[in-house]
Amino acid sequence: MTEKIPGGSGLSSYTDANQAARSLDPLLLFAQSSIPKQFQSCTPIAVKATAGLRLLSDELSLKILEAVQTRLETQFPFPVVSRDSGGVEIMKGEDEGVFAWITTNYLLGKIGGIRDASTAAVFDLGGGSSQVVFEPNYDTSGEGVPAGVTEGHQLIIEGQEYHLYQHSHLGYGLMSARKAIHQLVLDHAYKEAAISDELWISQPVLNPCMPPQTRTRVTVQMPPDHDLQGEHDITMEGPANADFAHCRALVEAILGKDKPCPTSPCSINGVYQPSLDDTFPGDVYIFSYFYDRTHELELERDAGVVS
Repeated sequence: MTEKIPGGSGLSSYTDANQAARSLDPLLLFAQSSIPKQFQSCTPIAVKATAGLRLLSDELSLKILEAVQTRLETQFPFPVVSRDSGGVEIMKGEDEGVFAWITTNYLLGKIGGIRDASTAAVFDLGGGSSQVVFEPNYDTSGEGVPAGVTEGHQLIIEGQEYHLYQHSHLGYGLMSARKAIHQLVLDHAYKEAAISDELWISQPVLNPCMPPQTRTRVTVQMPPDHDLQGEHDITMEGPANADFAHCRALVEAILGKDKPCPTSPCSINGVYQPSLDDTFPGDVYIFSYFYDRTHELELERDAGVVS
């Protein structure tokens, strides 16, 4: 059985550590109602935070983890996996993607038994990062693994070897990328403004990546060397008409498509990634916000998208 907090926010959305810890209560209460009482004291529990918490300050993320550990130990009957064994911790980005790959391919019956000709790829778009994991077949491209590449990951499962490509793009989750777009829009608008700081910051800022004629309030953090240093709440509004070209230019800017690519081919931000067309013949499974966004557009009916 699985449970999800409807409309729930991740631990990283809280500035109060105790409030962050309490946000997990619905999941723990679901576990209590699902696991027979006589087995609760021997059912260990662990919490693995992901990219959102990695993007917070070390001080705040540590406080949140400690608050979660304390609440689990004092308010619920389940034994918490020890700190030395990583009971409550921030998961490494590479582990996040690889665990998703293992789970997906195990459920599909592609690992854990007779070696399948092709495993499935996993693309996972979270709030703070995105993960790409697949098993490239370099024999089909004639490339081989380039020297110095750090994105490789070797697994041995029931005697079978799997040589994966994996990369966690920290800062390229849906929420963090959206925040980067807002910041870039704000920087451009500020440079073009010819009025005082106080008046400018009170005016709506045109954002070509918003739906036409809509408004929203966003919080941005200006750097210490900026004239408007610190945190500000800004109103952003969509253009009178859709401006796809301008929005695409902003997106490509934060994706770093023009950055040097030391080891070709690259995906985004100058990061090496084997060509899916040339090295991967299998199916691609997408998760989290990838699914949420394609589902809203009803793309899964044509593209075979699964959650």
